Amino acid sequence: MIYLDNCATTRVFDQAAEQAARFMLKDYCNSSAPYAAALDNEKSFNAFRREIAGSIGAQADEIYFTSGGTESDNTVIFGAADRQRKKIIISATEHPAVYEAAMHAKEYGAEVAVLPVDPEGRVRLKDLDEQLSPDCALVSIMHVNNETGVINPIGELAELAHRKAPGCIFHSDGVQAHMRIECDVKKLGIDAYSVSGHKIHAPKGIGALYISRNCRIKQLFYGGGQQNGFRSGTVNLPAVAGYAAACRMFEQNDYVSNISRIKEVFRQNLKSCVINSSAAPTAPHILSVGFEGLQASTLQNALESMGVIVGKGSACSSRSSRLSRTLESMGLPRAIAEGTVRIGIGALNTVQEAEQACEIINQTTQRLMRFRRK
Repeated sequence: MIYLDNCATTRVFDQAAEQAARFMLKDYCNSSAPYAAALDNEKSFNAFRREIAGSIGAQADEIYFTSGGTESDNTVIFGAADRQRKKIIISATEHPAVYEAAMHAKEYGAEVAVLPVDPEGRVRLKDLDEQLSPDCALVSIMHVNNETGVINPIGELAELAHRKAPGCIFHSDGVQAHMRIECDVKKLGIDAYSVSGHKIHAPKGIGALYISRNCRIKQLFYGGGQQNGFRSGTVNLPAVAGYAAACRMFEQNDYVSNISRIKEVFRQNLKSCVINSSAAPTAPHILSVGFEGLQASTLQNALESMGVIVGKGSACSSRSSRLSRTLESMGLPRAIAEGTVRIGIGALNTVQEAEQACEIINQTTQRLMRFRRK
């Protein structure tokens, strides 16, 4: 099988699995307990926390571990509410973890403004400028789009939000950016940033939320007071350990260069297709490819039968038959949007796999196009 849906999830690095297993099978004590073995685990937890914080330029005490990107995003959306500020600004192409949470926040009195995007899928400064006002509590714009890979100008957007609406929280969903493109939350001026382990070859069920020391977000979990009282619940140390190991693997190996080479193989060798967002900067691991006149689900199934796994839209909603909200917001012609699949490249893919996959995709699309409606 040639697995090219690494935007949905990834195979765990052997080293990450081994480190996680250590804290399940050997050093399994609750790190919040008072005895010596638990205190050793607490030291390990703090070291892992520093490691993951450092991967985005944050301090350890600004990192809170969650169950994943969805929880991190939801925590910000629902925790940023302010009695004096009710406005939330998001983009039309946000991941459902942000978009659907913001829509639900309307039930609690929030006013939600949805920014359009340009034809490449990027948020424009002028559109954010028009929506910013003193009653703005939160701006949430994703760093890398999970469907197209387009990179938003997060630093410029954050600067504008803080200048036009002082006190406003600027959050970014960085799930598809983490470890694939450079990110320093301090330099970018971000108040809150969401990341997730299973997108970078760490175990599922672990995410992290950066919250700047200067930013106040209301907690959603109450209980034993773990993680400085912000996110109660027994810390998932095995998953945190695996996450830290995955970050270390990316830092010690030049996976991103290899991923970029593989992406170029697809760009050069795929035929009879449209590469979406080709005129904008995109992350190295995501390629959104449209085959006019085909149905993405049909192509996805046909490729699976040939041993190639590709994605379609957000992994959280990829079984839906509805047209992608992201591609629709970009104004992509329906015939192309309906035939768009996502190639997600991971650290464990090879150039040889990419070359083989291109041959299979070209053969499969050529065969299917003979049956498309004119």
